Parts: sequence; structure tokens; C-alpha cells
Amino acid sequence: PRSAAEGFLEKMTDIASRWNGIRWWTDTMKAWASVVTQNRVLDGVSRYGSVKDSERRYLAFLGIDASMADRIAAQFAAHGDEVGGVRVARTQDWTDDAAKRAYYGAINKDVDSAIIQPSAGDIPLFGKTPVGRMVFQFKSFALSFTTLQLDAIMRELGVSKPRGAAYAGGLAIGLTLAGGL
Repeated sequence: PRSAAEGFLEKMTDIASRWNGIRWWTDTMKAWASVVTQNRVLDGVSRYGSVKDSERRYLAFLGIDASMADRIAAQFAAHGDEVGGVRVARTQDWTDDAAKRAYYGAINKDVDSAIIQPSAGDIPLFGKTPVGRMVFQFKSFALSFTTLQLDAIMRELGVSKPRGAAYAGGLAIGLTLAGGL
């Protein structure tokens, strides 16, 4: 059971999240990122054989290999459209369920890595309590950002986790020292 103080803090945290517009901002940025990602993925799968290696690695990171790229491209060719230079998948008409799931998964993965929202593993257990939610309301982004950026740096560098962590740590220390000068 929660105390009256905890209930009050929880309600005030919720009101502050609505008042400051962070939920609206996050939803808007996710919508924008999904349009950009959709266009990039559909372009990449449509030209899979001729795309740069970096784009092929990007698609692989999203879970799309050559076979799945062909399947998604076929569904887009049959059902998709281009509106004002932007590719629109129209997945509601797709007949290949595996291609649809892979496409949805790719879009979600890229948007979730681009628009950072704290997940369950990013915040300490104390952050789940009403008092902790109030304390971490604006700090949870920093915790999530650090975790996701370290992961992205290691993935992009294609190095081992210890080497990638050392690189990212050195980068963070260098940026911190440079900011303090």
C-alpha cells in the first residue's frame, strides 16, 4: 500500500510530464523518425544488391538479410506507394506475414534506438517507487542515453565489448574534460 505522500508525488510527477510536453514531444519525434526509417528501409530493400556495405550492415542490424529484403521489396512493389517522394508501405495489404513482422520489427528497433525512452533495465529499482519516479523523472533520460549510446558505439565500431567500452569511456572523459576547460 502507498502512503498519501507517495500517491501525491506520483500524481504530481504525472501532471508534470503532461504539463512540460515531454509526452507530446516524444510521440511527435517517434512519428517523424518512423517516417524517415520507413523510407530508408524500403529504399534499402528495394536496392539491396547495389547498396553500400554500410547500408547492408544497417539492414542486418535491423534483422533484414538478403532473403528478407527480397520479400519486403516484393510486398512493397505489390502494395506500397510513393507519396511526395516518401515511400509508404501500406502493410495492411501485405500478404507475407513474415515480411510484415520483419518490417515492423525493423522500424520499431530503429525508432526505439533513435528516440530514447527509459526502459525497465535502465533505471535502478529505487526509481520504480513513487519517490524514485519523482527523483528520476528527468534523470532517467541520461541513464537510458548512456546505456544506448555505449551499445551503439560498440555496435558501430564492430569491436569487442571491452574495447568498445574503453573507447566510449575515453570519449566521455575527453568530452567532459573539454567541457570543463
